[in-house]
Amino acid sequence: MTRSLTLICRVARRPGAWLAAMAIVIAAGCQRTEAPPPPSPPADAQPMPLKLGVSRSIFSAPMFIAADKGFFAAEGLDVSITHFQSGKATLAGVIDESVDVGTSADAALVSSALECDCFRILATFAYSHTNNKIVARRDRGIAAVTDLVGKRLGVALGTTGEYYALYGLLADGVDPGSVSFVDMQTSQLPTAIANGEVDAISTWEPNIWRASHALGDQAIVFVNREVLRHTFNLATRPAFADEHPELLVRLLRATQRAASFVTQHPEEAREIIARSLDVPADYLEQTLPDYQYGVGLDQFLILTMESEARWSQGTRGGTGPIPNFLQLIDSRALKASFPESVRLIE
Repeated sequence: MTRSLTLICRVARRPGAWLAAMAIVIAAGCQRTEAPPPPSPPADAQPMPLKLGVSRSIFSAPMFIAADKGFFAAEGLDVSITHFQSGKATLAGVIDESVDVGTSADAALVSSALECDCFRILATFAYSHTNNKIVARRDRGIAAVTDLVGKRLGVALGTTGEYYALYGLLADGVDPGSVSFVDMQTSQLPTAIANGEVDAISTWEPNIWRASHALGDQAIVFVNREVLRHTFNLATRPAFADEHPELLVRLLRATQRAASFVTQHPEEAREIIARSLDVPADYLEQTLPDYQYGVGLDQFLILTMESEARWSQGTRGGTGPIPNFLQLIDSRALKASFPESVRLIE
C-alpha cells in the first residue's frame, strides 16, 4: 500500500508533542467524578425499546454488565443488543439504522465524520492507553519494532489499529512506507498471523490476546502507551437524539452504573466480561486495570479526533476541511444526567 510519508510526518514530526500538550488537559481535570443519578423510572412504566450496537471489545464492558445485571431494565429500557467485530462496523450500523445507538472508537468516528454529518457523540464511556498493540512472530526474525521493515503487517484500515501502527512505527523511527500494510477484517487478524499469512498484526484487545495465545512462545508484543489514548464512545443519529432525549438519559445512567460496578465488584465484573468475550477471567485480571470506565466528555476527545482527522487526510490524500468535532457532540443527555462530567471548551 503506497503512502505519502511526507504528509504523515507533517502531522507527526514530533509524535509525542501533541500528546504531551493533551496531557495538560487531563491534568486540568478530565477525570470523571460520579454523582448520584436521578431516580429511576417507576416500576410500572412502559419500557422504552432500544436497539444497541456493541463492539466485541473490553471497552464495551459496561454494556455487557448492564445487560447481565439488569441495569438497562432498571432504567426502564428494553434493550436488544447486536454485536459487531469493531467500532467501525458498529457505527456503520448506527448510520444505516440497523441499530439506534452504538459503541465506537474515536478513529472510526473521525473516518465517518470526514464523509458525512450523520451521527452525534453522546458520551465517552471508556478509555485506555494500552488497548492497541502490535503482536509479531519471533520466527520471522522480529525482536523489535525496527524489525518490521520489509514485513507484512495485518491491519483493519480506517480503524485505530491503522492509526496506532502508523504512529507506533514513527515513534520508533520506522518509515511506515517500509512496512507492507495488509487490509483485513478485524476478526481475521488473529487467525492470519497464527497461519503465517502476515508477519505481524496491529489491533486491540482481546484480539491481541487471541493472537498471542495461538502463537505461544513465538509471539512478541509491542506497546507504546504514549501513542494513543483510545476512547470508546456512544453515538447515535441526530434525529434519534432529538426524538428520544429521556431514553438517552436512561441509557447513560445505566452505563454509569455498570462502569461503577467494574470498580466495586471487580471479580464478578471479570466473570461477566469473560463470558461475553469468550476469554479467560485470569487474562482479564491482568488486563482490565488498564481500562478506565465512566461516562463523560472532555477536550482530550476533541484534540484526539482532530489529530486523527489530519492522519486520515494525510494518508489518503484528502484535501477537505477538518470537521468541527464539537458540532458532532450532543451533550444534552449527559448534562441532564451527570452534568459535572461534561468538560468541554464550548
